[in-house]
Amino acid sequence: MKPLLTHNMTHKVVTVKRNVPAHEAQAIMRNQLIRHLPVVDEAGELVIGMLSDRDLLRSPHPDKPVCELMSSPILSFDINTPMLVVASAMVERKMSAFLVTNDNEVEGIVTSEDLILLLIDILKKEPSPKWILSDFLVNPMMQKVLSAATPAGY
Repeated sequence: MKPLLTHNMTHKVVTVKRNVPAHEAQAIMRNQLIRHLPVVDEAGELVIGMLSDRDLLRSPHPDKPVCELMSSPILSFDINTPMLVVASAMVERKMSAFLVTNDNEVEGIVTSEDLILLLIDILKKEPSPKWILSDFLVNPMMQKVLSAATPAGY
């Protein structure tokens, strides 16, 4: 079964309004232990961008509104999207967070941390590799290594 976004995302979305100063957004991230904040319009209804901790680091002005620092337009994926599609998009677009939607309603956020947690889960389920000596001995490269490492005459 392929991992789906619905099982590998953060459901609780913390947002910030567009005119909030950068220093307040930074305090929210620090207090909530998060690195991404969807930015919403003044009514708090429409997501207009994504603010990352890196966006805040690039700003020398702590009073600058987050709407001037955020990435926009924001990208989103349907809640039933396979994680392979999401991971590929993160790598291709060099982005570390996307909104997750269901029928055009925000359901959550997926970040690179969610992908790392999925990877950890997959690796825990993988059986340990078994080293079989015969696999090494028939490998030409390993034969060269063993030959070079073995004293002459043995």
